[in-house]
Amino acid sequence: MSHCNKGFTLIEVIISSLILFFAISIGTAAYRKTIRLIEKITIGVAIEDALPFIMEIVKSDLMEKKDGGKGNYGKFISFSWNLEEIKSSRNVLGFFDEAAGGGRHGKFLVSLNHIFLNIAYERNGLKKNSEYEYKELLCYR
Repeated sequence: MSHCNKGFTLIEVIISSLILFFAISIGTAAYRKTIRLIEKITIGVAIEDALPFIMEIVKSDLMEKKDGGKGNYGKFISFSWNLEEIKSSRNVLGFFDEAAGGGRHGKFLVSLNHIFLNIAYERNGLKKNSEYEYKELLCYR
């Protein structure tokens, strides 16, 4: 009596299924990790792109002699800031104005400020807070 094998045994099917499911689970885990990494990088890039513009907003608030504030930059980014004055001069009779390209005369106050800036990103349940510190030199009339 001869038997002719025309298919796989149950053990062979179970083992190949386990190998297939194991490979799929490893691929899915790697895919999810990659997606999370891409989201983190995207958030970091969005915050770093917004930083120079937010610093300009803070500088214009400083020129209005504010010592702190809050605001939004786009739909997903909000920020808050405050300052600590490091040193302030007495009245100065003149200074060089970069915007005008020359000296300006009159009574001015020069102030060196330490700015504390907090930027928050929130979108689709993803949140990230970044804190920055920098110094800003301002001339007031």
